[in-house]
Amino acid sequence: MTFSIVFRRAAKVEFEKAAGWYDEQRPGLGEEFMFEIEQAIVNAAAGPLRYQLVFGDIRRAVARHFSYSVYFRVRSTQFVVRSVFHGRRDPDDLAATGLTPGGTDGQKRPAAHYDVRARAMAQAAPSTDDQYRRAFRNSIVAQAIFGVLAVAAMFPGSFTLWLIAMAAYWTLAISIVAKRAKKPTDTDIVIIHWGFPIIFIAGAVIWYAFARAGVL
Repeated sequence: MTFSIVFRRAAKVEFEKAAGWYDEQRPGLGEEFMFEIEQAIVNAAAGPLRYQLVFGDIRRAVARHFSYSVYFRVRSTQFVVRSVFHGRRDPDDLAATGLTPGGTDGQKRPAAHYDVRARAMAQAAPSTDDQYRRAFRNSIVAQAIFGVLAVAAMFPGSFTLWLIAMAAYWTLAISIVAKRAKKPTDTDIVIIHWGFPIIFIAGAVIWYAFARAGVL
């Protein structure tokens, strides 16, 4: 059964305010938050009765990477979002949102907007594992190509330069993954993807300059 998704006015305000706060902390983080909450809503709307009743006819879906829960109820063909609530807020604040069994479910927002947007974002935004996997795969291909070229070039120190570039790249890549395993930035992915060619070429230029100067 397909449910239309309806946002209560207070829940819509909570949602947008939280997204704005996250964007102030880091540009783009608000969009990640919106995607996370919308995914939680879409997943819950696909099978709302799987989610436990917390009181009355209200159920709760918990976001995976943000400390937020979506409180909702199901009415006929409607999936009504009653609150987007931070886990560290005082539970008594729920009463202030009007989150009680029964009652009126304020402003309606078209279901298609949230359903389509969340699904589109899910398809457009690869998971963290996919992002890292693609970047490392492309980098390993580049490392192999540069390794073959280094051996084929046969100029003094070419293979040594390749090994040094490999060590520098993997040290940098491992440190990035260790710091931001779950939430890499766009810069992190670019570095992992293109870091090795850049390091190798920069090293080759420096190596050649030193060789021309008679230092090597």
